[in-house]
Amino acid sequence: MTPEVKKVTVELKKPSKRFPAGQVTFGFYTYADGVLTMTDPKGVPAEDGMGRRYTARDVAPNVVTGVACHLTRKLREELRGSTYSAPKADFSGPISYPRSWKGV
Repeated sequence: MTPEVKKVTVELKKPSKRFPAGQVTFGFYTYADGVLTMTDPKGVPAEDGMGRRYTARDVAPNVVTGVACHLTRKLREELRGSTYSAPKADFSGPISYPRSWKGV
């Protein structure tokens, strides 16, 4: 039997002037026999830009949500190209041009 896909909501930014409603992201995961696996909404294991999957073993039932929140943040950072080695998955960040670049 395939484990049920569950959804977790992670707060990224508290409400502020720039983000009056705050900022959240969602993560999806399965949990069975002490193993938590980050997935997409359909249950396919999620991978970062380097092909790494996000799984935690020996997770107690009372901390599943906390671990899922942590792994959601970590996976999001990897996909968005944080300080880790994964490439950026989209073009939402600023573009850094060299000072000598004069444009076309």
